[in-house]
Amino acid sequence: MSVLTSHAPSEGGDSGNELDTLTLLVSPIKDDVEATAYKSPIQRLREKFPQFNFYYNMSVIIILTMVAESSRGIVIPTIKTYNQTLGGDSRTLGAIVAVFSVGRLIASVVFGHMSNWNLKMVLVLCLGISVVGNIMYSLALPFGSIALLIVARAITGFGTGTLSVSRGYIASNTTVEKRTKYISFSGAAQFLGFAVMPGLGSLFVDVSIYLGKLPLNGFTLPGYFMSVINFLLLIAVLAMKGETMKPKESAQQKEIDKRLLKWGIVLFLFLNFIVRGVLGIAETIMPPMQLTLHGLDDPDALQDSGEYFLVLGGIGFIVYLSVDYLLKVIKEQHLLSISIIIAALGFFFTMDFDNDQTMPFFTVGAFLIWSLASPLSQTLVVSSFSKMLGSKPQGAMMGWLTAAGSGGRIVFP
Repeated sequence: MSVLTSHAPSEGGDSGNELDTLTLLVSPIKDDVEATAYKSPIQRLREKFPQFNFYYNMSVIIILTMVAESSRGIVIPTIKTYNQTLGGDSRTLGAIVAVFSVGRLIASVVFGHMSNWNLKMVLVLCLGISVVGNIMYSLALPFGSIALLIVARAITGFGTGTLSVSRGYIASNTTVEKRTKYISFSGAAQFLGFAVMPGLGSLFVDVSIYLGKLPLNGFTLPGYFMSVINFLLLIAVLAMKGETMKPKESAQQKEIDKRLLKWGIVLFLFLNFIVRGVLGIAETIMPPMQLTLHGLDDPDALQDSGEYFLVLGGIGFIVYLSVDYLLKVIKEQHLLSISIIIAALGFFFTMDFDNDQTMPFFTVGAFLIWSLASPLSQTLVVSSFSKMLGSKPQGAMMGWLTAAGSGGRIVFP
């Protein structure tokens, strides 16, 4: 009864006590209503698992990396024929391929800088641009416009320039000890997007139906499919919550001289330019070399070549996932050096010195480059660069690192 007498009575006599009694009776009901209010499955998971935000956000970021790379891989089986159907030639095909890479290169730097102050806004913007670009890609056929196709690929390339954003997020939300692990996961997802999506794109080749006057076939379906995927991912990004973690600098990182750090940045940018450029050469010349060695007169040559590189890619995917375990027995800088040596050996085995190259020697070289050097070097360059930067916001720097790699892939081949 002490609660009832704790309030001064009002002019109405006992109305104050009656009000207190009513409050005591209503409060438990209000609490019960709030407790039983509807909560979405994601809200319930967040309450039950304290680390849910971290794993949800990281999963979205890694899937985003795969989807961004898928926009390049899914059109590979049909882009040449699509170009010819719209009246294009080898020059327009070169433009279609080039504008995608140029758009991504520019976006990597721009979005990398922007992500340092508003990550979610940048991701929503990128995905929105990708949706528009992919729809335009599909509409180029009913409009019969090769110019629209070129513009669409430029817009899509710009929208997929999220690799620097993803890497910056991973760097800002993982400890130094776990960073390489998640960077390798991101690399594996990127690899899947490029290696697996051409197979999915080939499934659309035999489709030819109409939705009203809108053609749905091997040329238009890849664009519509990717626009839907990007829209769904945009919704997933909007559900991301949680503050970005700022990793603490170690004593060693705090003592790094600023001038030394600048030279380190220049060194890694140059290294990524060289490594990605060399790997770009391998990706360009090795498939036709394998076809020549296999025998172009074989009617199954193209299918056998696809299976050949699919096996090498599958091994490479396993290597991506194994990098974190390898670092438990080999120091990171040593493993990076080993990966570069492996790449050099791979090129030695694939060189045709006296026009007497054999498939066994070529396969050894392809294995060293495609399955070992590529996943190891690409993961370790990014990981080592991130660790060198310490706790500094890394979106902008990752943008320049990604741009250096894209530049190498454009210039070297």
